[in-house]
Amino acid sequence: MKGDTRMKRELTDAQKAQIQKITDALLADARAINDALVLLRNANTLQRIPGVGPMLQDRGLFKDAVAAQLMAKALEYAVAQGILEVRKYNVWRDVFPIDRDMPAGADQKVFTIWSGSATAAWYRGGGKHPNVSIGAQEVKVPYSALTLAFTIDWLEMLATSYAGVSAEAMKAAQVIQGLDDFVEDLVFLGDSAMSRPGLIDHTSITQANLTNGDWNDSGTTAAEIVQDVQVVLNTIVTASTGDRRMKGLQIYAMCSPTHYRKVTSTIANTYTNQTIAQLLTATDPMFGGFIESPMHGETAGGAGDYVSFGPFADPDSNNVSLSMDAVRMPPDVRGGFIEQPMCTKAHGYHCRYPYRFLQGEGANV
Repeated sequence: MKGDTRMKRELTDAQKAQIQKITDALLADARAINDALVLLRNANTLQRIPGVGPMLQDRGLFKDAVAAQLMAKALEYAVAQGILEVRKYNVWRDVFPIDRDMPAGADQKVFTIWSGSATAAWYRGGGKHPNVSIGAQEVKVPYSALTLAFTIDWLEMLATSYAGVSAEAMKAAQVIQGLDDFVEDLVFLGDSAMSRPGLIDHTSITQANLTNGDWNDSGTTAAEIVQDVQVVLNTIVTASTGDRRMKGLQIYAMCSPTHYRKVTSTIANTYTNQTIAQLLTATDPMFGGFIESPMHGETAGGAGDYVSFGPFADPDSNNVSLSMDAVRMPPDVRGGFIEQPMCTKAHGYHCRYPYRFLQGEGANV
């Protein structure tokens, strides 16, 4: 055709022979694959016949098929184990404001509490005027690093990859959980050796008995618990008289899971069917609600059954001082093994205005 620059050519005999050879090989592979699949399907049936299965295995007829089945079962078992079981939950990240303004490289934060007084007087002339006085008090908040590490080897990483699970990610997540558990203990129980006061039994927070009954006692009535909470609220209001920033803040009660269950399930008003928690929230605008805290339980590090009251959501009243979340430090590589340390830096619980808080000592007087 005029203007057609394409070249028409026929395949040579050698090229045709080569194509036929490749085609035959592909067809042979396809038949082999099909035969293997048939063999694998029949293996299950034949091996169930008494005496036949062992005989065929001894002759090696289904050796590859049996190995393939065992491998498949092993992988199914590995995949089934990819379930993370969590035994402990923390509340400090959900409940307390977190102060992160501290740079991770510093070990101590210092701030100043200013106080002043001024008394005006009638002016009587003569240039004599009363003067104001200003005082300053330094507060030092030390920070310390917390560390934890995980070790992993190349074969472990390879093995878990078959199950679609990253052993490295799983271990790293567990390290982060372990560091958070440490901070949880630090926040609620403190550490006297490291000069870290905890919320429970805080030395600066007023301790008072809940005098209307034992919250653990099945005979304690809903009315007694309601009265306990109202007495505490009145006590905090009295202690905060003149504290303008306290105006509008709500007080929460932090208690053990056992107590939390009691106040959220025990009916306090049979007419409205309101529980203790619902009744207090509905009738007292100052009461914010109950917070469930495992660290307030009977067996939580010896904390006992304290009930902590205070404006926990207010960052000016209290916070958790945390200058660095969990970060990876340079790993230590030793051949096929890797040790990966991780670090957090924190002070713990910081109570700025102790008189805004009160500990209901034991709730079991």
